[in-house]
Amino acid sequence: MTDGSIKSFNPELDRKIGPIKTPSLCLIEGPNDSGKSVLIMQYCYGALLTGFNCYLLTTESSIRGVREDMKSLTWIRPTIFSPAGSRSAKCMSKT
Repeated sequence: MTDGSIKSFNPELDRKIGPIKTPSLCLIEGPNDSGKSVLIMQYCYGALLTGFNCYLLTTESSIRGVREDMKSLTWIRPTIFSPAGSRSAKCMSKT
């Protein structure tokens, strides 16, 4: 958490979109299968790498689905906490 921004740690994304300034609230929207979830997970990955916690709220996936997606991308294995029945999660890096 050095400069108050979150990078994706993907050189192409960081060049085209740039870092997300903090604090901020971001809404990512687009058509089906446009890569919104992967984009969000990429920035959550960057947040975790730089010492931030990441809060993810989804209406289309379960916490188990988010966990499996993060594992399938093989970036890191986050610890995900969620209240029973909730579709929000707090992700914290195990590294």
